[in-house]
Amino acid sequence: MPDFVHTGVTNIALVGDTITVTCRNGPPPVPDDQPITDRVETLGDLCAALGDGSPDITLMKSVYVTKSGPQIVASRNHAVTLRSAPGVTITGSGEDFHLISAGSGTGGNMSFFGLTLDGGLRKHWGESPQDEAGNFFVPGLDVAIFDGCSTMYSRRTGIFAQAVDFLVIRNTSCYCTTRDFVWCDDAHKVLVEGCTITHCGDDSIGWHVSEGKTGAGRSGIFRNNRIFGGLGIKALGPNIEICGNQLVACGFYGIRLGADAPEGASAPIENINVHDNIITDVQITNPCHAGQRMGYWLWLEYPAKLVTGPVSFTNNTLVRTNQKGMMRLLYPWAQDGAFTKSGWATNWVMDVGSEAIRWNCGTPKPQFSNKLVGF
Repeated sequence: MPDFVHTGVTNIALVGDTITVTCRNGPPPVPDDQPITDRVETLGDLCAALGDGSPDITLMKSVYVTKSGPQIVASRNHAVTLRSAPGVTITGSGEDFHLISAGSGTGGNMSFFGLTLDGGLRKHWGESPQDEAGNFFVPGLDVAIFDGCSTMYSRRTGIFAQAVDFLVIRNTSCYCTTRDFVWCDDAHKVLVEGCTITHCGDDSIGWHVSEGKTGAGRSGIFRNNRIFGGLGIKALGPNIEICGNQLVACGFYGIRLGADAPEGASAPIENINVHDNIITDVQITNPCHAGQRMGYWLWLEYPAKLVTGPVSFTNNTLVRTNQKGMMRLLYPWAQDGAFTKSGWATNWVMDVGSEAIRWNCGTPKPQFSNKLVGF
């Protein structure tokens, strides 16, 4: 039988003496790296596509969102991927609402690629109460994936992902949020990597264990992130790896572990590995938290409790340059000064701490093997 090529042939089967040729009707399938996507250009079309259950949506033009207008709400009843074209921004009015949110209930699968969200903080300075505002608001999802996104000027969190079962945040940037870049208390499996976080009003990364919970079966990896200003990484409870991060001029602490009663107080302290991080110049005070004073590069707090499993702090580089003067004159990323929830503290003066490692957890102590510079 001669060889042949026939456009549209999808299957050739030989059954006895009969050759069956199956041909495709319609256009050829799209390769996996070129997903079929609904392209939308207006806020109304975006909301309609989400409401219709479109599985893959690309926003082609920038949109402006207000509290009284259409809201960007993704249903939990079907998996959805939301993308944007280069240069596109979803901008909020600065009112108390969530710029992108999951619908009511729990569960669902949502992925976000290349989105830029501006929560409108510059239009309405001040922190929103009780998480009534925020840029990404996706609690309780089964799966939440963020890749190549940017979240900025939020009047609360950059990404609110509490109790998400499987959370991945990669190569995402955050700038000027009145609270955390990511708040993911009680999330089960968490990976945050390759992110750049500047000027958070609270923890740059917050992963806690709620009161009464043990954190059993969970795990979190926080690696290769860059954090400037704000507070550092606060991961309470067990099963944590924090590595390869660079933290500069954070307030209160670089990396905070253990418990902050009642959060984390019911969880064991075990399977914690903090290694190969570089932490430079932790500040004793922070303009977003008036009256509080700390200043520890590495900090594990678990009063009246004992370590129940392996904990190690190894190969970290803790640097105290003892730089003095205004922050805006010391760091190129702080040209406006220190970020506060109501604007900028232009003339904020650095007040660097002196305690490299604070350990308040009884015995046994973990494995310490770190490089200290300037202490």
